Amino acid sequence: MKNIKNQIIFAILLMSFGFIKAQQDPMFTQYMFNTLSLNPAYAGSSNLISATAITRHQWIGIKGAPQTQTVAIHSPLKFQLGAGLSIIRDQAGPVNNLSAQGNISYNINLTQNSKLYFGLMGGITNFRVGLTGLDNLNNEDISFHQNINSYLPVFGFGLYYRNPNAYIGISAPNLIENKTINAPTDLVHKRHYFLIAGFVKDISNDFKLRPTMMLRYVQNAPISAEFTASVILKDMFWIGAMYRIKDAAGALFCIQINQNFRIGYSYDYSLNKLRGSQSGSHELMINYDFSFKSTKYVSPRYF
Repeated sequence: MKNIKNQIIFAILLMSFGFIKAQQDPMFTQYMFNTLSLNPAYAGSSNLISATAITRHQWIGIKGAPQTQTVAIHSPLKFQLGAGLSIIRDQAGPVNNLSAQGNISYNINLTQNSKLYFGLMGGITNFRVGLTGLDNLNNEDISFHQNINSYLPVFGFGLYYRNPNAYIGISAPNLIENKTINAPTDLVHKRHYFLIAGFVKDISNDFKLRPTMMLRYVQNAPISAEFTASVILKDMFWIGAMYRIKDAAGALFCIQINQNFRIGYSYDYSLNKLRGSQSGSHELMINYDFSFKSTKYVSPRYF
């Protein structure tokens, strides 16, 4: 039993160390509500102060499986500027990442109803690995006799286009390929590139369709593609399905409690080799838009 336990811990440790040639950035099923963490150009695009919090608990049933929380807030400023702040905590096994990032954007009017946003982000990540707390894991390797605690810089860019009915964005949240030393393996954070897009279409007076997609590219890894389609009922209830190619499928729900406040939940189940070892992943999202103007906007935001 101890050997099996150690093998599971070691597998999680390797995945945490990088998905070393694959994914390293946190993953969210409700990425459409977490745009600021992916693309700094999104800052201020909602034309009001918007705050979002998401917590994700992945691969329920596997000890040490990833857990991720993020809080983001952004607002428009004067002179066609926008600003935002996002904090992300990502934990998997003995590995903990805590990052804080500031975002700044500038927008130009392309037409009367469409804008193009340019964004930059910068911050710092605290990367910690508690190697000494692992039980009987390769005790002969001196690399596991000390913990890792590094502070690494973060710098990224993004472009974001939107009109009242659609959006598209491209970004690289961190261009710096940080390397962590004094680790039992060569830890390099690879650049991640994201392409996001979506639109809203009226089906009837009471129904709207809101498809979205996200493509993620990391060097030396296959392109990850995720597709989500939601139906919005009377601008109040959002019901959708998602599919992450060769990885997971699931559903998401959102309730627009009022024009400022919404709550969302999603569940996805792995379609890969982990499907028999866990019972799925859960996410909870809370979003609040602060409106200080006396005039109310007609409908809730879709982007």
